[in-house]
Amino acid sequence: MIGRRGCKQSFFRRHSLSLASIALLSLWIGLYRAFGPGTHLGSLCGNAIADWTGVVVMVLATKYLYERGSAESR
Repeated sequence: MIGRRGCKQSFFRRHSLSLASIALLSLWIGLYRAFGPGTHLGSLCGNAIADWTGVVVMVLATKYLYERGSAESR
């Protein structure tokens, strides 16, 4: 993909928001598994997993369904 100034963008630059949100979701899942669902911290992590799953879905849906073929993505 070519950026605004005509130079090729790196993979990380194009997908950094997706990668960061997936990394945070993975962190919350790991913490949930470590604390267990029966604890207060496990409940906190479970709620964070629900929130970050929504963030990941929205980022990916926006990137691959809405922006595909738009002037910004060219």
